[in-house]
Amino acid sequence: MAVKPPKLENAPALAARVFDSPSGEDFIAHLRAVYYDKQVYRPGMDPLEVVFHDGQRNLVSYIITAVAQGKSGIKPTKSTNTKEDENA
Repeated sequence: MAVKPPKLENAPALAARVFDSPSGEDFIAHLRAVYYDKQVYRPGMDPLEVVFHDGQRNLVSYIITAVAQGKSGIKPTKSTNTKEDENA
């Protein structure tokens, strides 16, 4: 059975507060340089390594998007939860 993450509707606001400082912006820049702004696939790479790097990139993308949404006051789009998810 898959573990469901807790619903955190204010995640963008929290992310903005955590990373909205010179140190937070430096850390985001570090994450971008190490995990986001680099090539995910190079010819000859093991497919599992490609998936691993893509997952790292997706996480950094999520953080960057959440910070931007939190700073601008945009609420995240509602996920496509099923009725079962809503009742959980």
